[in-house]
Amino acid sequence: MPCTCCVVTLSQKSACHETVTQVDARPFLRQAGTIQHKLHFRVLFDQVCQSIFESNSFRDVWQTLLHAVAGWNPTIQRVFVEGETHYDITFQEQEDSPAVYRTVAIISDFAADAMTGRGTRVFKAYLRSLDGKSLSGPVNHVVIKDAWRDLDRDREDQILQKILNDIGQDKAEDAKKYFLTVLRAEDVSIKGGTDDTRQLLHGATTWGDCSWHDVWPDKEPSRRSHLSSVGHAPACLTRQGIPPAASANIQHKIHFRIVFKEVCQPIFELKSLRDVLETLLHAVAGLKFLHLAGWVHRDISVGNVLRHGNQGLIADLEYAKRTDSNQSHEVRTGTPDFMACEVEEQEYLFFPDPLGVTPPPGDQFRANRLHDLESLWWILMWVFHYHVDEQTSAISHDQEKLYRRLFSRGPGQTRLSSLIIPTKFHFVPQSLRAAATKVNFIRASLHAAYQAAELPSGLVLLEPYLACSEYVSKELRSAVAVSDVCLVPMDDMKKRKVAPELVEEKAGTQPPTKRNRP
Repeated sequence: MPCTCCVVTLSQKSACHETVTQVDARPFLRQAGTIQHKLHFRVLFDQVCQSIFESNSFRDVWQTLLHAVAGWNPTIQRVFVEGETHYDITFQEQEDSPAVYRTVAIISDFAADAMTGRGTRVFKAYLRSLDGKSLSGPVNHVVIKDAWRDLDRDREDQILQKILNDIGQDKAEDAKKYFLTVLRAEDVSIKGGTDDTRQLLHGATTWGDCSWHDVWPDKEPSRRSHLSSVGHAPACLTRQGIPPAASANIQHKIHFRIVFKEVCQPIFELKSLRDVLETLLHAVAGLKFLHLAGWVHRDISVGNVLRHGNQGLIADLEYAKRTDSNQSHEVRTGTPDFMACEVEEQEYLFFPDPLGVTPPPGDQFRANRLHDLESLWWILMWVFHYHVDEQTSAISHDQEKLYRRLFSRGPGQTRLSSLIIPTKFHFVPQSLRAAATKVNFIRASLHAAYQAAELPSGLVLLEPYLACSEYVSKELRSAVAVSDVCLVPMDDMKKRKVAPELVEEKAGTQPPTKRNRP
């Protein structure tokens, strides 16, 4: 009989899942299912598969597994420095001249706790050796992203290069300042073979007859880390499984790593409202380069709008897509709390429909430029609903109620009315009110742009988008000029009032939740 995906919460994860989410553990256990109400684990073996099944000894089976786990991946080694655990990660783009980076901190590892997804970890590191020779001199820190992408998707550095090529040589240099600088990138190779799930499964396909069930994250994710600095990203960015249809194939994954030059702060960590607004202003400019080159980002959130020095940057291009592309996946990822309403509903919502006439044929729904701008607007909404002025420190009941309604939603709850009807920011302190009014101005511009773009004759996007993008930039510049407020997240302020010694220095501990969408 068909198997059904196991329904568990993250707090009920098995010890096996805890094991495979460690940094240097081999993902032998990849899938769990229930068959006739009995829980079975599908165990995947790598090179030792044949010898295990030829063995008649249960002890031999587990001994073989333990030996395999002990040194499964020569490209990452655990090392101890002054009593603390770090990792040496080797890039082998040229086998005769490997580059070894040593991690010094985990920037983000919350995604590795998720039951499904890319298993992303982000490290702060430095280049320790090149061509087998140790390096001396000043240490320049970089960022290493380690993740598993769908096998048929391009790597982020490859997508960025395609975007820059489409932007054109005359504008590419200006555009580069809004995106991360890639120093190295490669698909991980082990023993001459690519590290992917297709190889682990020996060519077998993934389950295609499984039912889908929501898996909701714990409110407080685990903070397991072998490094001195823990990745502080909240449960609300954890991706969750959403059924795309009655059934869907699970995409094969390939293991990759990228080294970025810039060590940034995500926007949810910024304490200065002026920095937040200026970072969003730069994001609008970066998106304009991307959009006019014929691309959409499709996953704008507080986790991938970054700040480096005084510059705002856009990250996570894995899901960026050409607007004329027909490639699609049965399951894709996103962040519902910053997702455009139309993308969440998977339909156009602003076509004029006075007589109940359906939208024009041929307009199959796809993400567009206005949706990326709306995601930036939702970031603004999150900032003003989730933060208070450190000087006033007052949290009104209305503010908390609105925040929970907009950003702690359950399945099936919609926020479309917030895009159509002005938000009343009566709960906002006087120090934030001038900037908060800009949120409603931008909302009105977005609403008007959607109405101008979705016509009875079909979609007309360019002119409404350009007008809206320019208006958003103007309002953000105006808000930057009047905003100099130190922000404190609502939940941190509550902790500070109850137990000041428990509050961390870093702000922004609860950005909203990622989950898979059709």
